[in-house]
Amino acid sequence: MGLVELELKLREKLEFIILNLDSPLPNYELEAGWLEETRQRWHNNFENMLESLMSHEPLPDASIPRAMDFDGVTGGVLFELGAEISALLRRHSTLL
Repeated sequence: MGLVELELKLREKLEFIILNLDSPLPNYELEAGWLEETRQRWHNNFENMLESLMSHEPLPDASIPRAMDFDGVTGGVLFELGAEISALLRRHSTLL
């Protein structure tokens, strides 16, 4: 996968998780540890990542699942999506 394809995939994943974090979370996500405070914080984090991607600014190379775990989120669909985004961010940093 080239840089352009990777950035498109990363953009799609970021837009999807932002959209999901725009709304109240379903019970299975709440049971995985999400709180309103963490939902808002991660919404902002992902919006900042998307903004950086779109403006060709440096992107973080961090472990999103590890940070989510630190916030008390231990599973769920959004956690898994965060792991996918994290992997794309790591790959992105190797292609620059």
